[in-house]
Amino acid sequence: MFRSLCGIVTVIGFVPVLWSQDFRAKGRAIPDPNQHLAVAQFLANESVLSELKLAKEEKDAITALLQTNNGDLYNVTFEVGPNLPSYADLKARSAAIRHENESKLNEIIDPVQRNRLREIAFQIELARVGPGEALCSGFLGREVGIEEYQKASLTIAGEHAGDKARLLMKEIIRMAREEVFAELSEAQRSQLKRVLGKPFDFLDERKTIRYEYRNPGFCIPDPSALIAITGLAMKQSVATEIGLSSIGRKTLDNLHRDSRNPKEAIGSLVEIGLRSDPISEVAFGEIRSQVDQLFDTSQKTRLKELAYHIEIARIGAIAALLDGYLGQALEIDTIQKVSLKRKRDEVQKIADEKLHRVLIGWRAEVFSELTSTQRDHAEKLLGKEFYLREEPSGFSRQ
Repeated sequence: MFRSLCGIVTVIGFVPVLWSQDFRAKGRAIPDPNQHLAVAQFLANESVLSELKLAKEEKDAITALLQTNNGDLYNVTFEVGPNLPSYADLKARSAAIRHENESKLNEIIDPVQRNRLREIAFQIELARVGPGEALCSGFLGREVGIEEYQKASLTIAGEHAGDKARLLMKEIIRMAREEVFAELSEAQRSQLKRVLGKPFDFLDERKTIRYEYRNPGFCIPDPSALIAITGLAMKQSVATEIGLSSIGRKTLDNLHRDSRNPKEAIGSLVEIGLRSDPISEVAFGEIRSQVDQLFDTSQKTRLKELAYHIEIARIGAIAALLDGYLGQALEIDTIQKVSLKRKRDEVQKIADEKLHRVLIGWRAEVFSELTSTQRDHAEKLLGKEFYLREEPSGFSRQ
């Protein structure tokens, strides 16, 4: 099916939806646009909140409602006791909870806002999985009425347009990032080249990698912490970049998640390493010694460089410079931080406009494969153009 824009990373201090992974299979949900409570999750995003012109009080009310809904559904699903409900009863009770909370949601947002949220949900699906997949196997395709015979041509058109979009977006990202780095001093730019090494396009692999380091969520590993950055080598793109053999990857996998001694695996020992009791220190030292022997000097050096690349990819260049390990390495001072924040707003606006045009062109090329009736229906479902700015969250630091 359509290959989403994997490997395209963050430019500045935000993560546009266009640079995201295959969300349906590997991470953030693609909610059914017809499920009011499901699409209401997008109201946590500031760009959606602004589009619907909701006040902070309304946002807070919706957040509380969603928490209540999720809690009630959890309690029903995981109810314990001697008289457990049947599947039919469970389904009925869950439906009743959703119906009640949807009614409460409809008291907070009006019909116009509800319809706009539905349109935005379709646009988010398009951006997160690509027009080809959204039409062939997504909610948009179901609404439009895609026939089985159309899917082959839509898939080909989606992949072809996506390949072109990737190249255009990479260039937009490169130029935007260069504008950001131009704010650094000459000495800092020289240091930047040293800490990053040669260019690298990082690809997060949520599905193909067996274990996600420090699950759930992604971490931003400290480049100076050997054990922390070894988790990156469990990514195929990183393992290939540093020349780690399949045997080495298997050894690393065993070290990270030892099924025989789970408490002695790296995932546990990273936590143990934060404590200072003698037993923990001995265990941490032993695992560090094994990891140290697994990589040669050049691999360790490249892993450290890649850790900075990955920090930029996961939270953006501006965030990495303002609050990240990259900023620490370059010794960004307070005055520079003010300048970088101003530059962020300037570059972000220009990048948004360019990236949005790429998405529109990509979508138009795929939509040309539809019948005129289907195309009109799709455009009506999408409503006016909306650009979702993904807000990185859930990143932990080590």
